[in-house]
Amino acid sequence: LGDQLVRAGLLKGLRYTDCSDYEGNCILHTMSTIRDGVRCSASTAYLKPVSTKRPNLHIITDAEVSRVIIENGRAKGVEYTYEGKTSQISATREVVVAAGAVGSPKILMLSGVGPKNHLESLGIKVLSDLPVGDNLQDHTRVTMFYEVSKDTATNVGTFADRYAQEQYLGTQTGPYSYSGIEALAWVRVGERNRRSSLSQKLFGTFQNVEPPNVQYHIASVVGVQQYIAAISTTGTRPKSIGTIRLNSSNPRGDPLIDVNYYGDKRDWQVTLEGLKFSHELFQTKPLKTVGAKLVKSLHPRCSKVSDFTDYLNCIIKYYTLTMYHPVGTVKMGSKSQGGVVNRKLKVHGVNGLRVIDASIAPTLISMNTNAMAIMIGEKGADIIKADNGINTEIKMPICNRRRRFSLG
Repeated sequence: LGDQLVRAGLLKGLRYTDCSDYEGNCILHTMSTIRDGVRCSASTAYLKPVSTKRPNLHIITDAEVSRVIIENGRAKGVEYTYEGKTSQISATREVVVAAGAVGSPKILMLSGVGPKNHLESLGIKVLSDLPVGDNLQDHTRVTMFYEVSKDTATNVGTFADRYAQEQYLGTQTGPYSYSGIEALAWVRVGERNRRSSLSQKLFGTFQNVEPPNVQYHIASVVGVQQYIAAISTTGTRPKSIGTIRLNSSNPRGDPLIDVNYYGDKRDWQVTLEGLKFSHELFQTKPLKTVGAKLVKSLHPRCSKVSDFTDYLNCIIKYYTLTMYHPVGTVKMGSKSQGGVVNRKLKVHGVNGLRVIDASIAPTLISMNTNAMAIMIGEKGADIIKADNGINTEIKMPICNRRRRFSLG
């Protein structure tokens, strides 16, 4: 499936490259953090190698942080609940919050760091009035489905096959050894972006050229008997901004998440144009030769809509999902510009407190946030070490091993 889609992309004018430049309009086989057929997570790469070797590292799982203890403008420690018991840990130097774009603002607000009016409405004493929980940005996805020939995609039977299981157990290869995403593409859609691309080609400059505004994930649908290819359309630079707020002052309560998808109608239009281009990919010869045919039945609320554009608008309305890429809720920047942490990731107005995770990103990047979050962790660690006079030159762990592909 990946090879056929790459060929289709080339016919549509996309470049076969790792898409790391500003130009976009590219397609590639998926790069994943997989090592020896096993998912290589941040925990696997960073935590596991040292978890039993450092006497000053203590990991408490299944514990829930209630708040950061702040006294006289300084973070003194953390309060947490474990097995029904509330305990506190004191910090001799500083506290680092790394609970993600949803968890970190929740912890900060429970600690008295956040929007004054919101905290006061919940009876929480305000220690630093900051726009915590604002600026929530996330990628969405809308997926279209196409039936293809048996030898093109995998299905539920592929993973039930005994040979596939034995292949993975023996050599860590085969269908169990990859992420499931066959190919990725980044494209600029819309009239304005086509003009920008033409300008770049004519004048050889990136001035006024915008980055790709749509990303595609192409995969097989494995939970059905049919052989189905799925292509998900994601607007890479959404204009819509949401918020994270507390539901109550109870630390065990879930936060209120207002993602505000399509709050800015430009995001809807980008998604619509992106879906149209994804359909064009499946009309090319490489995919027509494997019998690619649009399947509407997997969108039951829209399956009887005959007009194609109306059908696309229908699936945007009813089948938009998150890509789980939230960022921005503890924005890095000056306080006057709405920042919560400074360039050293220290919380404004509170000494000894940093936030180091994807929540500090001021804007959403144009691709998956996994590598970005790891980079923020690396940079944050270097900043802390530099502030404490420790050498920051270390050897980076490697998860991804590049594979070479021939399209024939």
